[in-house]
Amino acid sequence: MAAGRVRPRVQRHAGRLCRVPGRHAAVRAAVREALLAAGYAVAVTDYEGIGTPGEASGVDGRAEAYALIDAVRAARRIAPVSRSWAAVGYSLGGHAALWAGSLAASYAPSLRHVGTVAVAPTTQWALQFAAARDPQAPLSPFVPYLGRTLPVTNPGEFRPDEWFTPFGLELVSRAGRACIEEIAGAVAGLTNADVFRDPAAAMTAFTALFADDEVPTARYPRPVRLAHGTSDALPAVLTEITAAQLAASGTDIEYAPAPGADHFTVLSVAAPQVLTWLDHLFGEG
Repeated sequence: MAAGRVRPRVQRHAGRLCRVPGRHAAVRAAVREALLAAGYAVAVTDYEGIGTPGEASGVDGRAEAYALIDAVRAARRIAPVSRSWAAVGYSLGGHAALWAGSLAASYAPSLRHVGTVAVAPTTQWALQFAAARDPQAPLSPFVPYLGRTLPVTNPGEFRPDEWFTPFGLELVSRAGRACIEEIAGAVAGLTNADVFRDPAAAMTAFTALFADDEVPTARYPRPVRLAHGTSDALPAVLTEITAAQLAASGTDIEYAPAPGADHFTVLSVAAPQVLTWLDHLFGEG
């Protein structure tokens, strides 16, 4: 099944966080084309449930990892690609890529995982929720998506109307059909008090419900490479903390800040570094 320089590489996109055409979709397409031009096969997966009846799970670490790794298996059934692969993801897709890197050896030992690359990954849920306990703190544009995820991943345990204000519920509904750029514009200037009935209580509940989906920080068997924009609304310090935890566990880790890049420009800024990392990972793996 292997064929020369055609090497599997999985890209886990932000899925529902950007499903409409636009500036950001064009950047992702450009990165994908650059990878193809460099000789990589690109298998793109999505969240469990996208394209099928019902709501998608969104944040579910193991489900994300399994879907990503299964995309490599599927690619090998339809194209002459090698069994060597890297997990690559952006934003919440970075969360998926890290989970895949953690589980790759045990879930797919017949494949040859060479490493993980995550750009602006969503990590450190507990720290994010701790900061959001402040009613007057700016609202994160990711919050409405979490309001859609929790009823799916925790059926019977989470009811959005118990935690969100009527306006907050409108945003949660809108998140089912809008990409992150649109939601970011909609929440500009809003605070946690605008969307949560009791921000502190809601964040306590969120912390408990997302505990099992924190990015694993025990030693990864293969290298991990992280990049994050220094002007990202999703603070780069979260990725810095994750990098430090991975280093402490003995993981082969590199972190590259992208000066001045925000959540929507970091992918294009970091693209050359991603390609360099992949070339090294496949060369060393």
